[in-house]
Amino acid sequence: MRTSLVFVVACVLVSTALHCAPPPVGTLELTSRKPKVVDDGETIELAVRAAASDGKIGTGTVSLTSKAGVLGTSTITLDEFGTGRTTFSCAILDDPACVGPISIEASWKGATAELTVRVVERCPGGKLCDGVCARISSDWFNCGACGVQCGKTQACLSGSCQPCPSGDCDSDGWTPAEGDCCDQFDECSKPASVNAGAIEEQGNRLDDNCNGLLDAADPSDGLACDDGLASRTNIALEYARAIGLCSTTTESARTWGVISAELLLANGEPLPLMSGATSIRPVFGTIRPPEGNRLVVMSTGGASDAVQVNPTNSEGGSRPSVSFVDCADGGRSTCLDDWFYASNPPLKEPGKLPTAPNCGSAASQDSAQDSVMLRLRIRAPTNTSSFKIKTRFFSDEYPRFVCSPFNDQMVLLIDTPGAVVGNPSDKNLMTYSDPAADGGGSWPVGINLAAGTPLFQTCSQAPACTMPPINSGSCGQGTAELALTQFAPTSDGGCSNGGTRWMTTRGNVKPGAIFELRAAVWDVGDSAFDSLVLIDDFKWSVDAGVSGTGDE
Repeated sequence: MRTSLVFVVACVLVSTALHCAPPPVGTLELTSRKPKVVDDGETIELAVRAAASDGKIGTGTVSLTSKAGVLGTSTITLDEFGTGRTTFSCAILDDPACVGPISIEASWKGATAELTVRVVERCPGGKLCDGVCARISSDWFNCGACGVQCGKTQACLSGSCQPCPSGDCDSDGWTPAEGDCCDQFDECSKPASVNAGAIEEQGNRLDDNCNGLLDAADPSDGLACDDGLASRTNIALEYARAIGLCSTTTESARTWGVISAELLLANGEPLPLMSGATSIRPVFGTIRPPEGNRLVVMSTGGASDAVQVNPTNSEGGSRPSVSFVDCADGGRSTCLDDWFYASNPPLKEPGKLPTAPNCGSAASQDSAQDSVMLRLRIRAPTNTSSFKIKTRFFSDEYPRFVCSPFNDQMVLLIDTPGAVVGNPSDKNLMTYSDPAADGGGSWPVGINLAAGTPLFQTCSQAPACTMPPINSGSCGQGTAELALTQFAPTSDGGCSNGGTRWMTTRGNVKPGAIFELRAAVWDVGDSAFDSLVLIDDFKWSVDAGVSGTGDE
């Protein structure tokens, strides 16, 4: 944020005397690369720049004041470039005024500038107690106020210490009789995160999942489970295993894992058994799995590279065109019409495909050609708040049809019934956001990524292949990883075909709750050229994060 004022001569006639304002002094700027600060005392840098009205570099000192918080210095001596720097911090424990926007003002020889810094809470919905975020309505160590600790057989309920309800002292939904090995706060440091529904978190010195083993002695929750999976399988649960989701559970059980899995078309119909649209592979061309020994391949053509079989690359043409508005289940639970009609401005309008910056208006096509979808129903571990998964996207449409109506799409939709946990309003996690990219904003995962981001890295570096609208930072990895695939360069050195590097997608979940994922890819406009995705390396995280897709 930057503000500056230029002072000009102003004269008025009062009685018989002419009174003039001071002569022009120049300009003053006050800026910060990070115009927000966390209320735990985080420090940010402020910068000033002064120039005289005749364009000469400003000299002398700049005075600073703030309505709250602490300035590194209230007087900055300008250097030979007319610039200077200091710091600003705001700690709510030291200054109760460290809330909301804080105005910082600078003055120099009559010129002034103002910068507004937004103070954000480190503990939204909670309170900072001795350097730790605490929810004083339920925190056993800080019940109702910082430092108020409940008794051994008490729980913190609505901010007061009360007898444990139903034998569940840590209020995690599990009692000792149900497998909670740490129900009271004198038994371990994080009892609410320890129970039979949790996943083992390495390095925290806790038996998170209550199986009698700690940390490195209990690697079972992190072990790969994809050895021996057949490449051509119609068992949808095996695709979950291939990406790293090894545990299974049921609707009625309370442990975490995959409840069910389905292979479908975009309208919710079952995927034809011999479609060739999916496979589980130990390698794709020369690209190996980032986790375990297998990865998932989903394609609008055949789910294989140029030399693999079961299926081959030529076996992907047996799928009908389907419509988003004609769901087979009629209830918007397995098809994609809930996403198609959703709004997520400015990226997504209702009833249209997402818009990519620099690529014109959105398409209203409601049909999916050669679609394929993997639907997973999962219960999250009780001590996790998010997950991440890795993907790569390849297309025959690149680069000829970038910013055209033939923008083949991939989506990863997340449904978290009854829980608002910070995911996109249209449910689609396959949205790449980068304010520094061409045009800024957000980008749907598809070939139009190449127009504004450098994510398409596996492609030809020839100048004719990276002309606008292709991003100038594209194709840094060249075409080596396309070897042995159907996306390899043609013998005449043409520009066709390319793919992204590995992307990491994150989504938020409610601990211990059931959610659903739908990963789908389809051809847009026609079925003439194919697109393909690789999926692997699903991992849980105890912390919530920013949902969406970014670099690896």
